[in-house]
Amino acid sequence: CGGAMAEIFVVLRNLEPVIKHVEKSLNDAGLLVSREKADFDAEIAILLVGAPQKLLERQAQAERREKKLRDSFACHSPRRSEQQGWPVRRFTISQRHLFDGIEQPDFFTPAERASMVMAMLAAVVKDSTTFNAALAAANIEERVDQEFALLDALARLELMHDVSPLHFPAERARAWRLIIANLRSACTSPLRPLVPLDTLRAYWGEQVAYYFGWESFYIHALGVLALVGLATWARRPSGVSIDDDPAVPLYALAAVVWALCFVSLWRSRQAELAFRWGVGPGTSAAAAAATDLITPEASMAGEPTRPNFVGRSRVSEVTGEVELYIPTTEWAARLSVSYVLTAASLSLPVAVMIVSLNLQGYITEEARSVLGMRVHFETLASFALPGALLDPESNLALLPVVCHAVVITLLNGLFRRVARVLTEWENHRTQRHFDSSLVAKRFFFEAFDCYISLFYIAFELQDVPRLRSELASLFATDCARRVLLEAGLPFLTQTAEAWRERAKAKRHRDDANRKKKTDEHTRDTNTTDTNTDITKSKKSTKSTTAITTTAAAAAAAIGAA
Repeated sequence: CGGAMAEIFVVLRNLEPVIKHVEKSLNDAGLLVSREKADFDAEIAILLVGAPQKLLERQAQAERREKKLRDSFACHSPRRSEQQGWPVRRFTISQRHLFDGIEQPDFFTPAERASMVMAMLAAVVKDSTTFNAALAAANIEERVDQEFALLDALARLELMHDVSPLHFPAERARAWRLIIANLRSACTSPLRPLVPLDTLRAYWGEQVAYYFGWESFYIHALGVLALVGLATWARRPSGVSIDDDPAVPLYALAAVVWALCFVSLWRSRQAELAFRWGVGPGTSAAAAAATDLITPEASMAGEPTRPNFVGRSRVSEVTGEVELYIPTTEWAARLSVSYVLTAASLSLPVAVMIVSLNLQGYITEEARSVLGMRVHFETLASFALPGALLDPESNLALLPVVCHAVVITLLNGLFRRVARVLTEWENHRTQRHFDSSLVAKRFFFEAFDCYISLFYIAFELQDVPRLRSELASLFATDCARRVLLEAGLPFLTQTAEAWRERAKAKRHRDDANRKKKTDEHTRDTNTTDTNTDITKSKKSTKSTTAITTTAAAAAAAIGAA
């Protein structure tokens, strides 16, 4: 990409005036752009965007990123990462010679490069005159006269399909090798981290590294609780059931204490990772986000506006610049309607729960209604009668539980799309508020969907054995689903893709071999034909020479006579 490594690809509609305008705007901002043909779709064009080293260093200084110092300049570091054992310091161009590896092309990690190029892309502001002229040349009637970032304007007009970081196969393969090696060593040493977080952070960024850091911490913490549960089970006398074991309440108390300790210890671990990576409170990278502690308006002042936000123009009281806003009353009304619709959607999980519990025979005629709502249906409950299809003693007794877990998964997937549509309609100005609202709706619905049946059995039926059976069945089914979808399906997909690649490579080799053999056969045939022609030519020459000699002799004889 113009002598630098491309970090981001932008997928645009294949409109030549618009593409040329985007290329010129990005080049004017100092970014490097190259265009790639999309052979699979003639209606789109792909732009590869990168940045020269000097521009990356300037962006790193603006973002106050912390980088490793050379060993000889360790005394210049205001702090040291105890985990890594090397000094770190905020990067500055004037003191770039102090930093280790500044001459190397991989001084910035792939995640850092992608993040900085993405930030520079988002900061490119369109020129309304030339942008609207490009739209007119592309026969697009819409106009964007407000001051938007270039990518935001393209997204609003649906001219941009995607913008994402590029993958680098060599670096990704190296990261995967380190991860697999770490997992193998963790199998022999349970106290080791399950994944190398710094490797994940270097390639995939802090968010992915935080997620796997939490997963690793959670799994190790569950090991402690599992040991306590194993000890509780091992000391139980023979003939004593779990309902009569006096140690079970103590285990429940231990689980509560474990949960409190887990939250506290994870906060400490999270702060450690944030300090180590320079992304948490108390670090230079968080200084720019200090406005979050003032007011919501001030906290949004430094955040970019979402491309899909629709608002009115006004002069900001914080920055003095023209900005978009939405009246508080209108936004509150949208929010209220959205959450009313979310609450109404909870009727689906309730209906599924009632059907499932009736099919399992948990709801009897004595419990015909709850809060005035009918919950017992004779037709459904008849399937769980003794001798019926779903008799609790038959082999199909767990079928309603499995079906319930599958329906829960389908409903959660359906509501994810509904929640995104509702959150888009709420018209949040910043991505942070959009994400918070989306997570709140999804958590509310999915928690209700998963646990409403357990609450009914526990507090309405007060049937502990059935509660235990339902919980174990739901948990086992959900675990199997997660393993299948999150591990088994990707493995099968990757295996199928590798098989297709090998088959494709084999076809190419076979075609090349066939072509080589055909060329060799053709060359041999041509050589044989050439030799035959030469032999025939020689024979013809000899015959001609003999005839000529004979004729000359005859002529001489005639002349002598």
